[in-house]
Amino acid sequence: MQVGIDPKVDYAFKRVFGIEKNRDVLASLINAVLKDAGSEFGPVEHLELKNPFIDKERLDDKLSVLDIKAHDAQGRWFNIEMQMVAHPDLAERLLYYWAKLFAEQLQEGSDWSLLRPTISICFVNASMFSETTACHSAFRLLDPRHGHRMTNRIEMHVVELPKFTNALERLAEGIDRWLYFLRHA
Repeated sequence: MQVGIDPKVDYAFKRVFGIEKNRDVLASLINAVLKDAGSEFGPVEHLELKNPFIDKERLDDKLSVLDIKAHDAQGRWFNIEMQMVAHPDLAERLLYYWAKLFAEQLQEGSDWSLLRPTISICFVNASMFSETTACHSAFRLLDPRHGHRMTNRIEMHVVELPKFTNALERLAEGIDRWLYFLRHA
């Protein structure tokens, strides 16, 4: 019997990736995801962990608590989530978290050009997209007819862990090793 702590469990995930002394580990995970998706963004070189609570502006606002909230030296914002279950409304929840993180960048009177790219990465221990066998989906705001992007300020990644089936001896560099760790540690 193997005894250990599953890194997909909320508490363990936050202890591995969401504490100050492990911010280089989180940066490595983010860089692997961005590289795998062919992201136009360069690598994360310095990451600062932030308070994961998104403040309520009104008493009746929905409280938002991210798993991991971070900011890098290039000004980009990151929301990193681990979900054990793919709830039917998970896509909307991820979009809501992204929107809250994006919106909190500006104060009244701020110039729109100050808005920085906001990137969400969600690891989910279930299948969300039955139409593909790929484990990593990257979403950007595109015109479906012409293929051009409206802005590079939005990027959302969903990584479906059960779809990653590479054996230990077949692991490539980067994201393969992280996904193997999340699946089998």
